Amino acid sequence: MKPGPLIISCLLLALLSVPALAAAPERTVTGTLLPGGEFVITLNVSGIAVGGLVETIPEGFLFFSSTHPPGRVSVADRQVSFALLDDERVSYRLRAPTEGDGVITGYWEDFVAGENGTVAPTWLSPTTEPREAAASTIPAAAPGFSVPGTLLALAAILFAWGRSG
Repeated sequence: MKPGPLIISCLLLALLSVPALAAAPERTVTGTLLPGGEFVITLNVSGIAVGGLVETIPEGFLFFSSTHPPGRVSVADRQVSFALLDDERVSYRLRAPTEGDGVITGYWEDFVAGENGTVAPTWLSPTTEPREAAASTIPAAAPGFSVPGTLLALAAILFAWGRSG
C-alpha cells in the first residue's frame, strides 16, 4: 500500500474520532422543601474520572452534611467543593432558612478529559405546604474529542509516517 492513501486514512480517522460528550453533572433535589427543614442534593458525576465540583448554595441555606469522603469535601462560606475520583454521585444535605429562597449553582472540571462546565442552576423555594422539590433536568454539556481516540489517531499517523520514510 502506498503511504499517501494510508496517511489520508489516518487523517480521516483522526478527524472522525467520536466526540466524547462528558456527562455533565445533573443535580436533583429530594425531600420535602419546608422552611427550616433539611433536604438532599444529589449530583450524578459518573462521567468524571478525576476532577472537581464546586457548588454555591444560596444565602441563608446551611450545609449540613455529605456522604462524600471527608478528606474530599471542603466548605467555605457558601461554597462546597468536592474532589472527584471515579465517583458515581455526590450527595449532600442542606437546611433551608425559615424564610427566603435562592438558586444553587455549580461548576465542574474533568482533569483527564480537559473539559469543564456549569451545572444547570436549581431554584430552591421552601414553602409551608409539603411538596417534593423539582429536579433540575437541563444538562450543561461540554463537548470535546476523546483523548484515547485522538491519541490512537496520532499513533496511527506517526506509524504510517515512519513506515513511509
